[in-house]
Amino acid sequence: MTMVNVARFGDKAGIPVIFINVSEDGDAMRLFIQRPGEACFACYRPQALHAGQERRACTPVPAIADILHGAVGFAARAAVGELLGLPIGDFNLRDLTLSGFDIKNTVQRNPGCPLCGASNAAA
Repeated sequence: MTMVNVARFGDKAGIPVIFINVSEDGDAMRLFIQRPGEACFACYRPQALHAGQERRACTPVPAIADILHGAVGFAARAAVGELLGLPIGDFNLRDLTLSGFDIKNTVQRNPGCPLCGASNAAA
């Protein structure tokens, strides 16, 4: 729910939000950029709206320094780029792995999205 609340704040404030995730095995990372007027976190992960207050126990997993360094680098580049008006690319979703995959996608805004659909329709 934290990501949903941050996405909601970013949508209402009209500011970009950078989401970064690293896989449990430390092989992959995902970057999602929520830009004002474009797809929000709930458009990208609609199931997050129904997560409720359930909590998952934190399981210790090995932290792989390479993927963590990559994730921080991409997140920093994306954040600075959004602030300066120099986006990291024409995508808002990027998956990278240590094995060499680099997939760029664009998540489209869902007009019926309960998080951003109504606010963007009124704008």
